[in-house]
Amino acid sequence: PDAPGALFSRFGRDLPAAWEEHLSYNVSALADDDALIALGVYAPGQLGRLRGILRSLRDVPFSFGLCHGDLAPRNLIEREGGEVLIDWGAA
Repeated sequence: PDAPGALFSRFGRDLPAAWEEHLSYNVSALADDDALIALGVYAPGQLGRLRGILRSLRDVPFSFGLCHGDLAPRNLIEREGGEVLIDWGAA
């Protein structure tokens, strides 16, 4: 209860509620104008499948997790051959 707020995501200290909010946020971000599509991370035809995967995670219990907190194009590095690395920094 006395942990600094900076240790928690923008979705708050209640971890189960924050998890639900993270999933909802990411499902809604999977849209045709997603910058990750332009980077080739996934194709527009995969949006439905990706949404389904995220929604299925709502019922999966977790005991530990890392949150990047800033999954933006500046944190993605495309490597030769089309692989995309995600910069996890200090997550």
